Amino acid sequence: MGRRLPSMSELRAFDLVARHASFTRAAAELHLTQSAVSRQVASLESALGARLLRRPGGRFELTEVGAEYLVAARDALARLEAAAARIRDRSPVAQRVNVAAAPTFATQWLLPRLRRFREVHPAVEVSFAPYAPSIDFAASGEIDCAILFGEGRVPHADARYLIGRDVVPIGHPALVDAIAARSAADLAHATLLQHGEVPGAWAEWFAQFGVERADAAAGPRYPQYAMIVRAAAEGQGLGLLPRCLIEEPLARGEVAIALDVRATARHGHWLCVPRDREPTRALGSFSNWLADEARAST
Repeated sequence: MGRRLPSMSELRAFDLVARHASFTRAAAELHLTQSAVSRQVASLESALGARLLRRPGGRFELTEVGAEYLVAARDALARLEAAAARIRDRSPVAQRVNVAAAPTFATQWLLPRLRRFREVHPAVEVSFAPYAPSIDFAASGEIDCAILFGEGRVPHADARYLIGRDVVPIGHPALVDAIAARSAADLAHATLLQHGEVPGAWAEWFAQFGVERADAAAGPRYPQYAMIVRAAAEGQGLGLLPRCLIEEPLARGEVAIALDVRATARHGHWLCVPRDREPTRALGSFSNWLADEARAST
């Protein structure tokens, strides 16, 4: 069996880290977390069996092998981009994908990344349809796919998990500092902000750490995660959110993670496509890109 070839996301991450001599600046350009970019470069080094970067005096520098590989990586990326452009230029018409996506997911995670999709697939137009928590694909022929929040059971559709089951409690930085939680038990008396569509989320979270809280379903209820983030930023309590939805509020310092421990929820964001329709080329490109972006973000 041949060795694993590096992915496009790994090559791009390496290219940008080398260009900026900074994981932070590379992450900002890629709209990823610094840790996600670091993992991509580490995965590339593991696949090659060689160190590409070193950090003398706190500044990143290319190793001799890294400098050699960077030339090859940039040449490969340029050739692939040029070939893709030639093929796209022969496409007679623009292609469209109509997507229904949960509002907070669309604004906080998907839209900041769509620029990269357009760079690779400029002939594909991504349009957004009105969102509903449940979609009947058998009755709706206008939606090509939907990114739904739930457990992945959608009638008349094939569901592919993307991201969002990694959840953390968040709150206003001052509240988080006041609680100074070292374990889940330290959050047992905090006001809990509830998502109306996921009433058992907090109880499930506490149970993973062996903590019983009889009123885990009590607290103000909100229909969208965006409202929970806002309420948490206003100091109204603690919200339990997927990590992928809080990148920007965390970076701006509006909220802080109250307890940074790994917890997996039953609900997440799933890409759902109609089971009885032949997927278009545009939908295939969009689906594969989404999967790559989700993997790169975790």
